[in-house]
Amino acid sequence: MTTDDVDAASSLNPFAGVTEKQREVLDLLLEQRTTKEMAHFLGVSPSAIDQRIDALRRRAGDVTRAELTRLWRDHRSATCDPIPCENSQLPPDSAALHPVPQDAERGIFRFDDVAGFAPSAPWNSHEPLVVPEALDGSDAAPQRIWLAVKIAVGIVLVLLVGLAVSGEMASLV
Repeated sequence: MTTDDVDAASSLNPFAGVTEKQREVLDLLLEQRTTKEMAHFLGVSPSAIDQRIDALRRRAGDVTRAELTRLWRDHRSATCDPIPCENSQLPPDSAALHPVPQDAERGIFRFDDVAGFAPSAPWNSHEPLVVPEALDGSDAAPQRIWLAVKIAVGIVLVLLVGLAVSGEMASLV
């Protein structure tokens, strides 16, 4: 194959005769990797990656790096096998062989590889509330208000003691 034959083939398909190394670089371009990332991933220098990309860009007609990536993506999608209609790794559908009426009960579905889980709303549980007896009952509201007042007074006292101690410390200096 002469140089003219290669040029003619590359004008029709710029990716005809692409080396494995160039193919690796093109695939990494699809992943939007930088030159340094590609070099690190492939274990070569960044200048080697740039040389491969430049050769591919010249082959495609001096296109930009982004245009080269788009051309490679289009080439890959055109040359890849289409997705088959059926998954060949699944057994044939036994339900199609033995149809069940649509309204018939099909049974309970159960996954054996997961832990048991019974969903229930917390407001539907019949567990006793975890509230001290002193704060529950017929006079619960006044007791809760009295407790809140005692806590507020305690916080105020702690603040006053803290201010008194800081004032005494400031007078010592």
